[in-house]
Order: sequence, then C-alpha cells, then structure tokens
Amino acid sequence: MSLSIALPQRTRKQNLSALYERHQEIVRLKALGYSNAKIAECVGVSERMVTLTLNSPLAVGLRQEIQTRKNEDVATINERIASLSDAAVTYMQKILSGEVETASPGLRVKVCESILDRAGHSRIVKTQATNLTAHLTADEIEELRERALTSAREAGVVADAAS
Repeated sequence: MSLSIALPQRTRKQNLSALYERHQEIVRLKALGYSNAKIAECVGVSERMVTLTLNSPLAVGLRQEIQTRKNEDVATINERIASLSDAAVTYMQKILSGEVETASPGLRVKVCESILDRAGHSRIVKTQATNLTAHLTADEIEELRERALTSAREAGVVADAAS
C-alpha cells in the first residue's frame, strides 16, 4: 500500500520556479565574491543550504556557464586591446614624426601608453628603496614614547595610556 500525496500542479510549478530563482541568486552572489555566510544572510537561508546549493548539479552548471561567459568576455576584450595596440604604435609614430597637429601630443601619447600597457607592453619604471636603521637608547625610546602620547592627547586620540 503506497501513501503518496500529489501536490497541485500550479503550487509545484511555483515552488520549482522559486527554487530555481534562489539557486540563481546564490550562484550570482558567489560569482560576485560573497562568502557563504554573507550569501546565507542575504538570501535568508542557512550556510549549510548555501553550500548544498552551490554543490548541486544545477548550481555547478550555472557556475560553469558564468565562468564560460566571463572567459569569452575576457578573450574579446584582449582581442580588442591587441588590435588597438597596433594602432597605438602607429599613432605614436605619427605623433613623434609630427604628422598629427590637431590635438595635444602629450595627451595622445598618454592614451597610447595606456593602450600599450593594457596589451602587456608597459613602460619600464625605475624603483628605488631606501632603508633606514636607527639605534636608540632606552632614554631616547622613552622620550619618543612621551612625545607620541602628548601629541595623541592633544589631538584627542588618547585619553589615558598606561605605562
């Protein structure tokens, strides 16, 4: 003897639709970088439910679809930047040879450099680091501490500091 209760078709469809929408929202929030705890808070479910949802076949499929779209977008943008980098080099040559007179060459060079940088051809930047070492006596450290506390009190940052 089998006991089964059939749900009305309309209620079942609405429940599946709501479930699908919740799955999509959870996957969307995860793709935006939200933690499972934050997703649970936003959607109004437990963290465990978020984890189960993200590991469900439906969510895995949605995540793969989102990642595929992201990869396609990145590839398209990279192709556009690569094609612009050739034009940037050509334009830079025209600026340097004096063929361009209508706009500020400085501005145009900056635009070209920006495009080249995005294409992976950034300019070489010289960096220099300086290290400073100081040997302080206990009296000098105490004097620095007192000066810092006085400044902090005057600024209203420190009300009282224990020694």
